[in-house]
Amino acid sequence: MHDPGIPVTRSLAARGALALFALLAAGCGGTRIREPGDAAILDGLVAPEVLFETRRLELPPAATGGNRYLVGWWPHKNPGALALTPQRAGARLEVVVLEARPRTLVLDSEVREGPADGTMQIAIAGRSLGRYPLAGRVEVPLPADLPTGRLPIDVVTGETLVSLANVGIVPALPAGGASVDGSDLVQSGWSTVELTVPAHGAQALVGRLEPPADGDADQSFAVRLRADLGDDEEVFTWPGTGWFGGDPTFEAPIPDGTEFVRVRLEARGEGPPARWTGLALRHVGGEGPAEPGGDDESATPSSGATPELPRLVVVYVLDALRTDFVGHLGSPAEATPIIDRLAAEGTTFTHHFSVAPNTLPSTKSLFTGMVFLTRGGWQLPDDGPVTIAERFRRAGRATGLFTGNGNITSAQGLTRGFDTAPRSILFGSYQNENPAFNDNAERVHHATLEWLDGLPEGQPAFLHIQTIHPHNPYDPPEPFLSALADGAGSTIDGSTKTLRDVQYQRRQTSEADRRRLRGLYAGGLAYNDRELERFLAELHRRVPPEEVLLIITSDHGEELFEHGGVLHGWTLYDEQLRIPLVFHWPGHVEPGVVTANTDNVDLHATLAALADAAAGDAAEPAAGRSLWPLLAGGTAPERPVQFAAASSVEGGEFTARTEHYKLIHAPRAGTTWGMGQGLGRSRDVEYLFDLRADPGEQVNLAGDDIPEAHWLRGLLSAWVEIGLQLETGAPLSDLDDETLDSLRALGYVD
Repeated sequence: MHDPGIPVTRSLAARGALALFALLAAGCGGTRIREPGDAAILDGLVAPEVLFETRRLELPPAATGGNRYLVGWWPHKNPGALALTPQRAGARLEVVVLEARPRTLVLDSEVREGPADGTMQIAIAGRSLGRYPLAGRVEVPLPADLPTGRLPIDVVTGETLVSLANVGIVPALPAGGASVDGSDLVQSGWSTVELTVPAHGAQALVGRLEPPADGDADQSFAVRLRADLGDDEEVFTWPGTGWFGGDPTFEAPIPDGTEFVRVRLEARGEGPPARWTGLALRHVGGEGPAEPGGDDESATPSSGATPELPRLVVVYVLDALRTDFVGHLGSPAEATPIIDRLAAEGTTFTHHFSVAPNTLPSTKSLFTGMVFLTRGGWQLPDDGPVTIAERFRRAGRATGLFTGNGNITSAQGLTRGFDTAPRSILFGSYQNENPAFNDNAERVHHATLEWLDGLPEGQPAFLHIQTIHPHNPYDPPEPFLSALADGAGSTIDGSTKTLRDVQYQRRQTSEADRRRLRGLYAGGLAYNDRELERFLAELHRRVPPEEVLLIITSDHGEELFEHGGVLHGWTLYDEQLRIPLVFHWPGHVEPGVVTANTDNVDLHATLAALADAAAGDAAEPAAGRSLWPLLAGGTAPERPVQFAAASSVEGGEFTARTEHYKLIHAPRAGTTWGMGQGLGRSRDVEYLFDLRADPGEQVNLAGDDIPEAHWLRGLLSAWVEIGLQLETGAPLSDLDDETLDSLRALGYVD
């Protein structure tokens, strides 16, 4: 299932170019979320949410506009049917209330473990409803004066393990409907359409209702606004007063200082649909706010310039390197003195992210500028988007790909545009020759230099280098083994087999084991850092440093027990997404630190701008934004929201983040909702983290009434809906034995 949770009927043909802009601009690094001045509310960038009352809660991963399970629910068979068990610490569901009136929460319960006379504590929207016995049918009267909209119900069973089935709300109003038609909304029945958007300066909501031609006498329609966390204010209702039910147009001011405004379009009573048209935010009393990332008199005059292409461009990727193990980015381990020196001499990006938690989709995004939502493990087709290597080849550069990762081969379509991609350094060769330690960096460096030496004198080139460090197996040589992993009170090894056993809970680990595995990971990084110094010495002996643009980054991070597991690819926590990015180019890139959020689609746009300018090609529309203005000390378009996807997980996991909040939707497939390997270490369908208060992403706030989170949900839903229709690829098939050996050594296949 890929339903992002918004049941709004929508036509791709009707949206046309707007849908593409939504994916590229909003989803992958465009310049702004919406234009200043009059801005259509239904612009395709933020998906509205349709709410209706339903009797029964749908099982995850369904996330419709009705009642739904949210966080803390574990599935199990009970017998012959699927039931859900709330975690003892508590679980949350959400119900929709469209009208203030009495109703009852009904559920069937069966004690599985613990006291037979156990009770369940229930609260709704923060109001305690008391305790109820867990035996058979449980009926919980809900207050008649509840607010309307989505309301969280929190369930705590304590020491009692209970199965819950047939959960529902009675009585429930009949479900209405809504569909987006261009920038209009057609609405009928009992329904509420919610949309939360940022407010900019002095604004007003404007619009018009085209009432039903032959409406029922009991039908009504209304508009309510809420500024941030204030109270709902009814700003329009129909029928109103006067002839023909009153004036169908409205203009409702939004209070100054509002950060987010929630618009609610309400339909009540059964009958034919009405049409909302012209819905927009209009600036009043001034010229409106400045455009995000617009002209700035203080910006460096050369901030938009793309430099001339140097003789050698090297993208150097350390596989599975997370930010917090790099010295200048906060690590105390002192494993990266060379990377730290290069960062001090060049520009480092402190908030750089991958758009995927594993190699294949991340590399495809870097090469093409596209983000993959569910086809991360698919092959890049020959007729797919132009790759970075093809762009540099058009610019007259020799192109070489050197890696030990079997996920970056012709089998995945990733060698397109490269003159050479030797198979001799695939990681399988390391396994077969059984050296004393993982020496992949030395192999990759040797092959790279050998190829450069074979080029004609002075031939410019583009290199993509990717080493299997600190990627598993965590197998560093001395002195890094003793310096970073010895004496930890454990003898656990960092082999792929051991890590897979830990991942699948076949092997338990002590705190000493976990410290040692982190040390082994750091040791592999330290070894690669030393080999990088040796490689650069040889490289600069051939090409002067001022003629070499060196970009150091990673494809993704690594989990090291922060959320209960190891390795990567199965979650969207920051330890798997936050990665380093360093630009080093003496005389061209000045020392500096960039704190703006960036990702590897931005890196693609940066490389594309460099290659296209050298080739004399017109700049093509790019999903990301070029980083050259930031590298020149100037300004660049803002990135208010960033997106990523665990696109190799069946059914997908998707995330949207701002500097403050991070929202994750993890539908996956079947009963495997949530994040983690196997059946999933976490079984939440949705995650919401306050990154300022909880940077470790430990407290799930999903269901809390946070305006910015509502906005993120609409953005993420629109991004997923459009992205699923635009992503490309073909399933992998017929992998050769050498590639399979490499993937097996890396833990990607059994």
